[in-house]
Amino acid sequence: MARRILLISLGSIGRRHLRNVRKMLPDAEICIWRHRPGDTPSEADGAAFVYSAEDALSFAPDAVLISSPASFHAEQCALFCARGIPVFVEKPLEVSQSRLAPLHAALSTGGGKLFVGYVLRFQPVMAALRQALDDGVVGKVRLAHIATGQYLPDWRADADYRDGVSAQAALGGGVLLELSHEVDYARWFFGQPQSVTAETGRFSGLDMDVEDAATMVLGYPDKQVSITVDFLQRVPAMTLKVTGSEGTLHADLITETARISTPAGEQVPDLPKMESGNEMYLRQLDAFLCEAFDDYAPAFEGSRNSPHAGFEDAGAVLGIVDAARLSALEGRRISL
Repeated sequence: MARRILLISLGSIGRRHLRNVRKMLPDAEICIWRHRPGDTPSEADGAAFVYSAEDALSFAPDAVLISSPASFHAEQCALFCARGIPVFVEKPLEVSQSRLAPLHAALSTGGGKLFVGYVLRFQPVMAALRQALDDGVVGKVRLAHIATGQYLPDWRADADYRDGVSAQAALGGGVLLELSHEVDYARWFFGQPQSVTAETGRFSGLDMDVEDAATMVLGYPDKQVSITVDFLQRVPAMTLKVTGSEGTLHADLITETARISTPAGEQVPDLPKMESGNEMYLRQLDAFLCEAFDDYAPAFEGSRNSPHAGFEDAGAVLGIVDAARLSALEGRRISL
């Protein structure tokens, strides 16, 4: 029997999810919920379209993938989670932790499964680096610095950045939410911090009403983790530096390479590399389908026990982002 898959929104990430669903579930019956009729990309050939919540529910989906703007996420998730339907939702889970109560109630009453799209958890090099740190490759972690940035107009060369979610506060834009992947993997690697200190700003001169740069310092009893994210860098960068009691790890997440420096010298670990940039999205979808369907046959090893982010993880990320905003506004450290 063909699976019935509902996709909400058909922007660039929505189209990626649609292509990947067709690859992983070639026999699926696909329906797309859009806000209003519009141009139909070739990827959507053969799919049905609906334009209301009532019609989306009438489709009776077996699973839902949501990639609408973040300001709609909690409401749309709750609609299906309350009915026990498995939901994948793109990050961030919402624009603020304060908006999550109705979704939490829907999950509690409906028993649905929620899977949040923090896709860096599915980049093989990330799992390898996390394991290496857990194994003590640099000893006890004392300091870490995460840095990610790319000039916003370069994100999608075929679109005007001003029309995108990233540039609009009302839709959940701004660097803190758009690059909250880094906050999520900081928690995944180092645990939940006890405090946040942050500064944010708008330095690019671009036409938008959101912050385009932010630096956060996450406080722990035994270490400090700083995160710098921006919409400024003309050459994209994603780096991680971890200083421990026995050495320092430097990693480049774009080239999927690392080096470890210790008093004894330098090592270059053999790290896994993806065959394409889409591989981590396929791994993520594979893991979600394992969550959604007990009889689904996974395409990747480990998908049934994936490190995916759920409601608690994604909610905690929003708590850190909210604290960073408050810290930047009031100029003080915020306890979590």
